[in-house]
Amino acid sequence: MLAKIKPIAIRLGQQVGQQVGQRWPAKPLLDWANRLKLWETQWPQTVVLGVTAMGVSWGAYNCGLLNRLELSAYDLMVQLRGQQAPDSRLLIVGIDDADIERQERWPLADATLATALENLQKHQPAVIGIDIYRDLKFDPGHAAFIRQLNVPNVVTIREIEGTKHPIGYGDRPPLDQVSFNDVVLDVDGVVRRNLLVSGTPEKETLFSFPMQLAKKFYAPRQIRTRNNVADPNQMDFGKTTFVPLTPTSGAYRYSEEDAQGYQIMLDYRWHDNVAPELSLSQVLDGDFDPALVRDKVVLIGSVADSLRDVFFTPHSARRSDRPKVPGIYIHAQAVLQIMDAVNGDRPLMGYWDDWQEFGWLLLWVIFGCSASHFCKRPTVLMAVAILASGVMTGATIGLFLHSLVWIPWVAPTLGLWIGVGGSLMFQAHQARRQKYAMWTLLGQSTSPEIATALWEHREHLLKAGRLPGQRLTATILFADIRNFSPVAESMEPEMLLDWLNRYLVLISESVCNHGGAVDKFMGDGMMALFGVPLPRTNAAEVAQDAQNAVDCALTIREGLGQLNQQLEIQGLPPIHMRVGIYTGPIVVGSMGGQKRWEYGAVGSSVNVASRLESCVRDRQTGICRILVARQTLIHLDNRFQVEAWGSLPLKGVQDPVEVYQVLGRTIGQEHPSFNPQVPILHGGPGEKPDANNATVKPWEYEGITEA
Repeated sequence: MLAKIKPIAIRLGQQVGQQVGQRWPAKPLLDWANRLKLWETQWPQTVVLGVTAMGVSWGAYNCGLLNRLELSAYDLMVQLRGQQAPDSRLLIVGIDDADIERQERWPLADATLATALENLQKHQPAVIGIDIYRDLKFDPGHAAFIRQLNVPNVVTIREIEGTKHPIGYGDRPPLDQVSFNDVVLDVDGVVRRNLLVSGTPEKETLFSFPMQLAKKFYAPRQIRTRNNVADPNQMDFGKTTFVPLTPTSGAYRYSEEDAQGYQIMLDYRWHDNVAPELSLSQVLDGDFDPALVRDKVVLIGSVADSLRDVFFTPHSARRSDRPKVPGIYIHAQAVLQIMDAVNGDRPLMGYWDDWQEFGWLLLWVIFGCSASHFCKRPTVLMAVAILASGVMTGATIGLFLHSLVWIPWVAPTLGLWIGVGGSLMFQAHQARRQKYAMWTLLGQSTSPEIATALWEHREHLLKAGRLPGQRLTATILFADIRNFSPVAESMEPEMLLDWLNRYLVLISESVCNHGGAVDKFMGDGMMALFGVPLPRTNAAEVAQDAQNAVDCALTIREGLGQLNQQLEIQGLPPIHMRVGIYTGPIVVGSMGGQKRWEYGAVGSSVNVASRLESCVRDRQTGICRILVARQTLIHLDNRFQVEAWGSLPLKGVQDPVEVYQVLGRTIGQEHPSFNPQVPILHGGPGEKPDANNATVKPWEYEGITEA
């Protein structure tokens, strides 16, 4: 079945590809994808990370796990708005502890309240609200109090769930003079919502204390409440629609039961200094300016600390001296919010729809994951994430302060930092994998300088755990023991291994100390590379590699002399070796299969260096013969004494190669300067320079420029 389906799927894919190619040119899409590095393996992890960050943050947000944090952020934004001067449209008559002490009783007598109401009514207030429960008689003065309660501009309170009505209204109190003063507490005990309308056990619709006062205030102006024409479930007050809160408004996530009634967010502009204030004693004595009362909304209520009618507000966190405020101040703020909305002076709190909040969160998750993808350095990524958090915070606060729109802040911040944090963890994991791959590929045989350079450029060098092939100019060094086979036959295997390892340690340490990299060991031989894996860009760098290689060979010769002295003392055979050095273009990269990779170099230059080491095997007088080709000699800058061997044919090399033996370093005296055009060669007896010497300039190699 699969064999039949596969050709059909291939043809279908080809047809779809042709259609897509006709509608959208392939090359621009490929160029765009290449610029974004869409084919690299990190993108799948980035997508998975983004989906995870989105799922965690959006899930935690919708489940209400971030409620307290979001509400704390809301409080902070409320505090940033500052406080305004007391609003003169209101007057608060506060009953404090001094008033209670003067009257020598609580609850106050009906006569006391009747006198206060009478003194206020003399100055024609717009409406008077009494935020005190009065469902019982408190003689003396009950009859006078009843007369004052029945004045149409007086509003008193009851409990929503209570069955008792304010005394003085009989069994059926007028609905426009009775209200409830219940407040809604959030999970942390803070009052942030303004409950405007609620049902009663008697199936009646009851307005809140602030709403009833506002209705009384605007009644003479013919401004009333009514159902919204477009949505009968919403309430209009004048020309303003009071859109009710839902369980998902703003950053709220609460139950349907907690959303009962008609609620809006309470717009706090003050903590406790809401409006001009008089004490009850001042009102009873008539000791106040009548202008404070005329045409104003007057609220009478307790401000005494002993009565404990106090609540937390969004400003409480900054007010350690008085974290809780009396309920009468909260009702005053609610009245002013309604009046401002009806007048069109200040809009009500706005919110985004769920799909907008989802898009807002998705935007920052995508940004966090994308920034994590493109910012490879953790410090840069952290700086970008902090900057993004600042922009998001500024946008959230700006919308709140200037447009009164409340959007979530904690959820997108969480999504952003999950993306960034997850990416940092992924980068750390990837870095460990890359480091392991790097050391595995190079056999842990590079110098500290090369290891550092490799690690700093790992993103450019490593792809899918491999070092891709790259063409560069390097100096190749081959070393081999002379007459190794007879020595190996004469020694026990264990002793031979120790003898050989002492030699290999000597040459490998010398290579690393001179900035080279051991490419491989081949029995008694070794291949080393100078100038890898980071490409050289100018002739000076290529020359330095060549000089390092020759100096490395001389150091090996010096160390070999000391090693042979130790071997002689131990009765072991001495070591004689040959070294071949060549500078030229090669291709380096990972070589091998899926289960085993090896860093290697290929090219004709590698073959020439190998043949240099093994050419003219019998022509050796010292313990270490070092041969270089002209392609290396031109880079040595008169730093070494050399002897010309002429142009020699090398096995497997098409053209003869000019060969020179390195005798030592140039120290203490000036030798004839080396001229690449007409080289001065230190030849042996009867040897002459080749008349057909070709001039090789160091900047003729691909990718190399003259320094």
